Amino acid sequence: MSDPIGKIALVTETATTPLPQSPTDSERAPPSERRCPCGHTRQHAKVEASPKYKWTGWVLLMMGSTPTPASVLFRCTVCGRSLGASTDPAVLRRHM
Repeated sequence: MSDPIGKIALVTETATTPLPQSPTDSERAPPSERRCPCGHTRQHAKVEASPKYKWTGWVLLMMGSTPTPASVLFRCTVCGRSLGASTDPAVLRRHM
């Protein structure tokens, strides 16, 4: 009978890390032309624009004023995929 205490079993696990995927044509496109898997762009009716405000913007909102958002996040309502965010002043004014 062998002594199990004196023996050490060395177990190695090989971790497979996924290779980084190359960006798709949609991710390489300019932000206004990006498409979600459903095929929607930022201008489509099924894509919602969510304004994001800083602390001072929230205070102005509570007081009844309409502040300019700090950024606007675009998200498809069908698949939930984000189409990016914008801090462009022209885009921010459109989504006040």
